[in-house]
Amino acid sequence: MKLALLGDIHGNKFALQAVLESAKNHNVDKLLITGDLVGYYPFVKEVLDLLKPWKKFIVSGNHEVMMKNSINDNDYLKKISSKYGSSIKIALNTLSSKEIDYLTGLPHPLHIEIDNKKIILCHGSPENINEYLYPDINFELLQWADNYSAEIVVCGHTHHPMLKKVKNKIYVNPGSVGQPRNKSKKAHWVLYDTDTNIHIFKEETYDIKKMITIIKKDEPNIPYLYKILESNG
Repeated sequence: MKLALLGDIHGNKFALQAVLESAKNHNVDKLLITGDLVGYYPFVKEVLDLLKPWKKFIVSGNHEVMMKNSINDNDYLKKISSKYGSSIKIALNTLSSKEIDYLTGLPHPLHIEIDNKKIILCHGSPENINEYLYPDINFELLQWADNYSAEIVVCGHTHHPMLKKVKNKIYVNPGSVGQPRNKSKKAHWVLYDTDTNIHIFKEETYDIKKMITIIKKDEPNIPYLYKILESNG
């Protein structure tokens, strides 16, 4: 079976559309999504619409947690909007109550078995949604690793692509669809074939200039949102 591993979409519909078009062309059967559909960029509604036709597994990211915490706390919403942009605010104003409940009720982590492959799908790590598993950390020292029998741990959160093989486990981070932080202007994902057990890292071009123009206009007081896209590459 062919799986698409992706995450950290962050409301970037242009990037996601490019990834899904490529996934379709590669005959992908299912999506495994590491969370953070919301946050930073404004097109969360469109992201959900693009994902609807697909068979998929999705876990919560830390930005979905922020969204949940914002529902009944306007001061908190203002605080995170000033730091991360209006994505969550826009989502709360444009999504249906069913869509909001769906996003804020996503599980974490998720244990999956596909073609006899035991997989843990998570955002930061299986133990902590906010843990950063950067490529340069010492995976031998992860205290929780031996608590899980899964062969593959699919994670996100760092926005950096990664593949590590440690103690009979594969740790794979597909990188970020919507806001890569590894000096790339492309949308990242991983094509994983359960028959061959091969992970292929993919990068898709999309109209990043269009996103930058929109963000400069809509979020001029938070330059990080467009500068991180401009600085890549």
